[in-house]
Amino acid sequence: MAEIKSKDWVVKVETKLEGEQWETYLKKARNALRAEVVVPGFRKGKAPINKLDARISIDKVFEKAIKSSQNVAIEKLDQKAAEQNKNLFWEKSISLKLENINEKELAISGEYIVIPHITLGDYKSLKIKLENLNVPADLIEKIKKEKLDKYAVKLESEEPIKLGDEVNFDFTGFIDGKEFEGGKAEGFDLEIGSKRFIPGFEEKMIGLKKGEEKDLKLKFPTDYHVKHLAGKDVVFKVKINSIKTISLPEITDSFVAELNLSPLIKTKKDFEQYINTYALAEHLKDVESDYSAKLSDKVNSLAKFEIHEAIIENRKEQTYHAFLRKLEEQQITEDEFLESAGLTKEEYLKDNEEKIIKELKSSFIMGAMAEAEKINVTYKDYEKYIGDIAANWGLQNIDIIKQYIPFSTYQTNEMTKKLIEKMMNYTDPEAAAEYKKLDSKVKKYFETLDKAKFEKDKAEDKKEEAKETKSKEEKPKAESTKKTTTKKEETK
Repeated sequence: MAEIKSKDWVVKVETKLEGEQWETYLKKARNALRAEVVVPGFRKGKAPINKLDARISIDKVFEKAIKSSQNVAIEKLDQKAAEQNKNLFWEKSISLKLENINEKELAISGEYIVIPHITLGDYKSLKIKLENLNVPADLIEKIKKEKLDKYAVKLESEEPIKLGDEVNFDFTGFIDGKEFEGGKAEGFDLEIGSKRFIPGFEEKMIGLKKGEEKDLKLKFPTDYHVKHLAGKDVVFKVKINSIKTISLPEITDSFVAELNLSPLIKTKKDFEQYINTYALAEHLKDVESDYSAKLSDKVNSLAKFEIHEAIIENRKEQTYHAFLRKLEEQQITEDEFLESAGLTKEEYLKDNEEKIIKELKSSFIMGAMAEAEKINVTYKDYEKYIGDIAANWGLQNIDIIKQYIPFSTYQTNEMTKKLIEKMMNYTDPEAAAEYKKLDSKVKKYFETLDKAKFEKDKAEDKKEEAKETKSKEEKPKAESTKKTTTKKEETK
């Protein structure tokens, strides 16, 4: 298996501006320079041409001509690169070079990133199993709680802490017997099971009662975001201030009707089916995500190759900006995060580089697998997908949908999905068949709900339109009756 080197990602492309096109730029450059020349005894730029040109170096002419023609030259170079290389990774060059310049031509070259041919191993024989397709009971309860959360009542409890309780507590963290910055708080509210703290913290609080204190002996994960704490042993001293148990409402037919989830969800039995199907949909996503992660790990062994540093640096920046957007959602600034983590931006990017390279390699290998499997997603497929969304939701302007779901996003998602389906069939055919059956069941169920909601909304809109039309028709009649009455009174 030939190993792909960083240099294998780069192609050199050359182009020229020559003949009349280049002569035009030189002529414009000379004229512009002549206008700035001062010859003793003449007004600025008004001396005989030979006297003006004698004071203009050819290098100055070339410099001005390059500046005015560079956009055209680069566009021509980009077009040539696209025509010559079907596996072009970026449409723009990563470097430009002046190859030659004289009064007859301007020759430039650019280096472009292309995806090299990746020779794969026997990917069809990879050993990857799907997770158990039975929906975990705790996931069903989690979905049910989420759907009923705004109707929940929090009751003060004297019972021991259990999963799902909301606990108010004080805590202080110690490493090697010393408090550390950011490891202390009073009156902190936490839902047990939310996984907001490091692994083991919330689990060790289960069973404690109001007023009790306890030392929680734990260890920070090795990949913890605060670098100087990662992998270290820690003791958290906690004191329980109060415990609240979440009490959900009783599910009855009348309560389900009030929820207004769908015109088809009217009874307790309908609600249970909805929750179970919703949980199944979430579980299937988890199963696919787990399979995809395993596949990603396995495929890295299928081919040996380096990735060009320009691609790595670009992905690092993309990843970092996506991370900053998440911080912004949590109202945390970049400086606040870096200070709390004890890192610089460069150190954070370096820490994540290995993971990014691994993800990139998996992406390129899976792209090669999709090509080998002849998986193709066309713009026609995309148009149908967008059209179906518009039809289901009664939307007229499909351009708005396309803004939210561009073709590139749809294409990547669909190709990944189709490849994963194929790989499931290769590596675990029996489970793959059951997965497909369940996935189809879920899609059909929610499509039915969406259609029912759309029909209901449509009927209500028609009723409202009819009401408005009737109101407009009755208004002139009322005004006419009023005028007739007024005339009769005036006659009297």
